[in-house]
Amino acid sequence: RCPYIEHLLDQFDCPLEAVRLMRLGPGSLIREHRDLDLSLEEGMARLHVPIVTDDLVDFRLNGRSVRMRAGECWYLRLSDPHSVANRSRQDRVHLVIDARVNDWLRGLLQEAAAAPP
Repeated sequence: RCPYIEHLLDQFDCPLEAVRLMRLGPGSLIREHRDLDLSLEEGMARLHVPIVTDDLVDFRLNGRSVRMRAGECWYLRLSDPHSVANRSRQDRVHLVIDARVNDWLRGLLQEAAAAPP
């Protein structure tokens, strides 16, 4: 029912285990936690594609702020401590993709890590 999202997902040449839109309402908080099975080393990557976001959304990974802009695609090692606080007045909406790590995804992430900021 969402051709653009379907087109986006078709770009991933790796097995997708779960795909969903996740909303975090204004004033909401997700306390610091770890998702122990979400890392390249464990073979599962969680990818975030912000759709609606705001500079007042405070995502922290290992205590450091991560600014994810709308339309970007982020891999975060979520087996490390992370939290999020939506201090804005609008919903934060992300397309969240849990993908099995394969050579294609590993190569893509290595290429992105080597690229200049």
